[in-house]
Amino acid sequence: MLYGIGCDLCEVARMEKSLSGAHGPAFVRRVFGPAEQAALGLGAEAEPWPAGRASAHKAASAAADFAAKEAFLKAAGTGLAAPFSLCEIEAVRLPSGAPNYRFSGKTAEWVAARRLTAKLSLSHDGGMALAFCTLEQLPFIDPRTGAPSAKEDFKPAVGRLSYTRSPSEARDRICRALGIGRASSPLGKKFNEVFQMGTSMDEIPNFREFLYQYILPQPELDLEALQGDRLELENLHAVLAEAQTRADALDEIVRFGREATEKQTEALVNRGAALLARATADAGEKAVWQERVDAGRRQQETLRTRYAEAKTAEAEARRLLELLTPAEQELFRKRYLEGYTAAELGKMYGLPPATVRTRLAKARRYLSQLLMEK
Repeated sequence: MLYGIGCDLCEVARMEKSLSGAHGPAFVRRVFGPAEQAALGLGAEAEPWPAGRASAHKAASAAADFAAKEAFLKAAGTGLAAPFSLCEIEAVRLPSGAPNYRFSGKTAEWVAARRLTAKLSLSHDGGMALAFCTLEQLPFIDPRTGAPSAKEDFKPAVGRLSYTRSPSEARDRICRALGIGRASSPLGKKFNEVFQMGTSMDEIPNFREFLYQYILPQPELDLEALQGDRLELENLHAVLAEAQTRADALDEIVRFGREATEKQTEALVNRGAALLARATADAGEKAVWQERVDAGRRQQETLRTRYAEAKTAEAEARRLLELLTPAEQELFRKRYLEGYTAAELGKMYGLPPATVRTRLAKARRYLSQLLMEK
């Protein structure tokens, strides 16, 4: 018999942010059980994850496990209230890879007391993780073994089991005992078609699977409604992201405005300080500038005297240079005025470099003699 159905969606990015934040270890201890922590690689004593460490697959698996817990609480119809604890509701993987629930503590006691079995389906895509849970209450199923209870469990508190007077009455009693109504009801008719009178329980390897596969109707999922919920959540996520972007842009504009105001104020203060310093220095600035003008004039007179002396020396050098032969004058100009080397001059005039050097030395001695005589 169907006890309850629960469905939940969890955003993968939000789960990754919770795991990577400063309170990540506390969040792991409060939400995930030991089996989930081991499967996801989440240590209860681990340091907070730096951003980006959680892989996309692990973050999606953690989000799916969290959605499984919420889906179970919705199927139970109680929400997160006593005696439930999120870390006692674990989503584990069977050897085949199929998801399944594992309960512990007070949650396991609550499930056993109501003879419930939970089925879980997980999926994640487009940044969202989906979990779907069904809680089924199987009458007269031993919660420890999952097998039908012994016939002693069917005995009334007073008296004894009575025998039926006809097969139809027996079928009616069996259907009522199994919680599927009278034998003439739709489920009762289907049960009697599959489970013929005289069939032994030994012929059915798994009575629970037989009952749920062949007798009880399967719950129908409104896939269009689920898809609509998913699209609505995606649209809401997009709206929130756009709002966050605009808020960040506004904060950036405010920050730039504050920085501009601070810089403008600082510039005005610096300008005022410069004007004050300039006004303070203006008192003795006139005498300083007059002294500098006088020093400049004295230096100008000195430079004029040196320039006149240099012009006189240049005229004397040109006069003395004219006393040399034309060939010596040519060599002298190219060597000392135009910067040619002795080797280059020798190549230019077809002379050995030594001859060029000798002629230049002779011209220098002659000019030196003329200067000494003067």
